[in-house]
Amino acid sequence: MDKDPHFHFASDSFVHRHGARWTVQGVLTMHGTSRSVQLDTTYLAMVNGGYGQELRCAALATAELHREDFTLNWRSMLARGIAVVGPRIKLELDLQAMFQGPDTPTPPQ
Repeated sequence: MDKDPHFHFASDSFVHRHGARWTVQGVLTMHGTSRSVQLDTTYLAMVNGGYGQELRCAALATAELHREDFTLNWRSMLARGIAVVGPRIKLELDLQAMFQGPDTPTPPQ
């Protein structure tokens, strides 16, 4: 992970399951490898506030990934005694999105 310390997720669709449950589909890039993933998402709340009156939406998203899908060789790390890890990664994200309309002021930099 030293040469690629960041990951990037770009969603391409939201699929409503039932109630507050959604699936967010998109492409996750991690360790220089991109894969299509699905995030199981629970909608938590929407509130007004912050700068002006933009709407903020909160959600919790989870996914289980396989290290080998992202070229993370966990077996070689174990053999060298670097870490005790398994073949799966549990990804948990606390998300907050802002919806801005044409009259919403831009937050200061």
